[in-house]
Amino acid sequence: MQGLNVKLGVIMLSQAEEEDKWATVRIPVELLEALDRLVKEEKDEFGMPKYRSKSEAVAEAVKQFLKKHKGASNVKK
Repeated sequence: MQGLNVKLGVIMLSQAEEEDKWATVRIPVELLEALDRLVKEEKDEFGMPKYRSKSEAVAEAVKQFLKKHKGASNVKK
């Protein structure tokens, strides 16, 4: 069986550049266990992890919250 060779164009950001695109937000520690479980267990339709990190999961949740509450006019897709 031959392997499939796929070349993806990936732009790697330096750690400083990556951190410039994020802000720190505090959440109650009571939510951390459920958030950790979500990141670990949630899969997409292909069975792959849906979120790579807690930050990614929280960012998605905030986007959904803003859309639901009509605050999405400033949210980039």
